[in-house]
Amino acid sequence: MLATSAILASSLPVQARGGLPGPPLPPLPPPVLLPPPPPAPPAVVVTGYLPAPPGVQVYYDDGRPYYIERRRRIYMERRHPGYHHHRHYHHRH
Repeated sequence: MLATSAILASSLPVQARGGLPGPPLPPLPPPVLLPPPPPAPPAVVVTGYLPAPPGVQVYYDDGRPYYIERRRRIYMERRHPGYHHHRHYHHRH
């Protein structure tokens, strides 16, 4: 019984053991404020062309979209219209 009370007394914090306050805690450091993230580049939607690879910036020259890869202009390819698989019914009046 004496051994269990000694173990319990040693596991309790200083304030609960003798009623004496512990040493004062140091003040908290000021919070670290991170700078806001940079604004996202505007999304460019180019209709009629195949999509550019991710992570490149799309430019225009005389109405033709291109992106720069290894210091060269890569013009984007046109998207070919697909074949329509439905029948065209014409209403006769």
